[in-house]
Amino acid sequence: MRYLILISALFFLTFSFGQNNNSAKKATLNNLKIEVTIDSLNDLRALKVSDLNDLFDDVCSNSDLEFRLTCKSDHTSLSKKVSYKINGNSNKKKAFIKMISKLKKSAKNYYENNN
Repeated sequence: MRYLILISALFFLTFSFGQNNNSAKKATLNNLKIEVTIDSLNDLRALKVSDLNDLFDDVCSNSDLEFRLTCKSDHTSLSKKVSYKINGNSNKKKAFIKMISKLKKSAKNYYENNN
């Protein structure tokens, strides 16, 4: 009986001290690069800037941000592709989100003028 208690105690101590306590740490991002490829105006409308805002909350301060939007147009026999790129800093998230909104308007104009 004494050996059973000793083995049980050793087993319990081994597993209790062997656990890794990393669950309290929050994941953060140092650099964030987002690339979105759009095939039509409907896909562009489905892109919500507010959804991207949630990603920026996890970025560390003073980190580089990059957003690239590629617009494809295959409605004619020629395939066209236009790419927009924005670079920014996580300390100026509101300005970066505002630039993404402007970029989205530019992409909308691209699709409206090429149809």
